[in-house]
Parts: sequence; C-alpha cells; structure tokens
Amino acid sequence: MTHTCRIRASARSTFVSSLLSSLLVAGLACLVACGADAEGLQTDATGDAGGTGAGEAGVPGFDFPGANSDGGLKPNPNQGANGGTPEKVCGLETIPLERLPAELLLVLDRSSSMVNDRLRDNQSHWQVTTTAVDAAVKSTQGGVLWGLKMFPSRTGCGVSPGVEHDVAVNNHIAISTTVRAATPGRSNGTPTTNAMKAATAYLAARATPNPKYILLATDGEPTCFNGNASVRASDTPAALQSIRDAATAGFHTFVVGIAAQRPSGQPLETLNAMAEAGKEPRAGDTKFFSVSSETELTTALGAIAGQVGTCAFPLSKAPPSPDDVAVDVDGQRILRSDSDGWQYGPNQTSIVLHGPMCEKARAGELKNVKITFGCPGMVIL
Repeated sequence: MTHTCRIRASARSTFVSSLLSSLLVAGLACLVACGADAEGLQTDATGDAGGTGAGEAGVPGFDFPGANSDGGLKPNPNQGANGGTPEKVCGLETIPLERLPAELLLVLDRSSSMVNDRLRDNQSHWQVTTTAVDAAVKSTQGGVLWGLKMFPSRTGCGVSPGVEHDVAVNNHIAISTTVRAATPGRSNGTPTTNAMKAATAYLAARATPNPKYILLATDGEPTCFNGNASVRASDTPAALQSIRDAATAGFHTFVVGIAAQRPSGQPLETLNAMAEAGKEPRAGDTKFFSVSSETELTTALGAIAGQVGTCAFPLSKAPPSPDDVAVDVDGQRILRSDSDGWQYGPNQTSIVLHGPMCEKARAGELKNVKITFGCPGMVIL
C-alpha cells in the first residue's frame, strides 16, 4: 500500500518564507561586511537559496549556504573534496614586513691601465681598488647582496657570459679573494659594452623580487670596438647604449671613475654620459663618483651600497585589491606617494618607501612596517 505525505500549501509557504528570511538576513550581513552588492543574493525557481560559487556574484571566499529539499544544506561549491574550509581571497589581513635587500652587481674594470697607472701615493689603481672593495663589501654585506663581474675575463678583449660570483648575502670573503687574485694583464682592453651586456643578461635571469643595480667601476675609455681584439679601438657610443639598455631592463647603473680627472685617466665627459645613461647621476657638474684615493673609493662604494639597499619590503603574496590597502610604519599610517610614502615594486610583489621615509629606513630608524589588505571599498581603520 502506497503512502503519500503532503504538506499543506499554507504550511509550505510559511516554511519557505521563514527560511528565505533567515538566509537573506545572513546574506545581507555578509554583504555589508565584505563589500559585495545585492546581486550576490540569488534564489532558484523552487525557492531554495543557492550558494555563492566562485564564478557567481558576491565576494569570493565568503560562503552563502542554501537548503536542499530535505531541509539540509547544499554542498558548498567553493569547498574542496575533503570538506575543508575554502581559502579566502579577500578579507582583512595585516602582515608584518621585513626589509628586502638590494642586489648590487659590481662590474669591475681589470684593464691594463688599472696596473700601469698610479695615484698620487704611487699605488696602482688596482691596489687601491682591491683594498676598497674588501672594506666596502665587508661593511655593507649585511644590508646588500653583492655580486661580481670583472672585465675583460681574460687577456685582451674577451668577456665570458655570467659572473665570477653570484649575487648573495655575506659575499665579502669570496669577492675579496677573487679580486685580489685577478691582477690585470699588461695587454688588457676595456670591453665595457660586452661587460654591461653580460651583467644585464645575468640580472634579467634572476627571478627574485629584490631591486637590482649595477655598480660600474672603471678608469679607462671603453675600447674593443665592435667586440674585436683591438684594445685601443674606442667603443664609447656602444658602451653608452649598453648602459641605457640595462636601465630600460630595470637595472640602473652607478658609475665610479677611478682617477678619472688625471691626464692619463678616463675623460670626464664620457663618465658623465655613462652616469646619466645609467639613470643614477650625482648632482653637480661631475655626475659620476670621482675617486682618486683608497679612502675616496671605499667611501663611494659604501655610499652606493647604502643608497640602494634599505627601502624595499617584500610581500608574501599580491594584495587581492591593490587599491584597498594600508601601510603603517611604527604605528603611523603613510600615504601612497613617490615623494614621501610608498609605492608597489615590480609586479606588486614588494612595497618601496620613498623620500624622507626611505632615508629613515636607510638610517635604521624604522622598527616596524606592516601592510593591511582589505576588500574592495573596505575602510581600514
């Protein structure tokens, strides 16, 4: 004998109305909290309230459960097969940040003039360079990731691909040892163009969010024209273009001229043009770092390291809503600004402080930096 169970229309209507009222109240509360609009609430033709899936209106990651015909909850379309809680992709989240050190690749001239020419104290350019590199890298390696590329790589005009030492933390001993053992030959040219091309290719291949720079230290006119073996054929136009290409790729170049204004040294105009092409010129008539002693070279290298290494902070993930974030430094909210505030680094994988705020970071005056992610339109207190 077949039995049927019927619910009177009035009772069913009361049940559905009650269920929808409860769900609408819950849904509107979620919408207010999460910044969604009313289009996120949907019901199907039977009167059941449908869940908000990843491809529907509403805020991804916040669930709006529905009811099955038996009174139970519908499966959550955002939930994994194991029934675990879905990952939120939008919500209020505060993350402490740690400083992101810069990568600084030293591109070091080892042409013949580095051993043939001498400074006022009768030391060769190479002698003061080895001592200055040792001191500068040792004192700054805690805040800067140093790497080394020397040119030429061998006698004449040859430049090998890659670098002598990868950019890395605590690289002082490795770099200093290699530089001291690499005394230039008496017939070495100055293949600046190919050295810059190799440096640019190396940095471009590094998949790291760190800001990247080149430090070009040289004492001679770029030679080895068109990559040939002539150590005296001037190659200045191509060298300038290689520095511009590095800047276009995102790698600015600081230029240090060793004994640049002595009669036997590098012409002032060429190094000025190099510094401007590298997008890091100094103020005044002399655009590059001009040094003529061990002390001046050590100071210049240290100043460059301090200038690049302390203003970027990495993000563990990109913000879900890039325009709805807040950055606080030592409890103070700072604005998004190029003059005195913060901006995103490449691909929004870091934030970079600018202006006086950056100077405070360089001086070690900042203690706590944090970023708060919010939903679209969410007011972050």
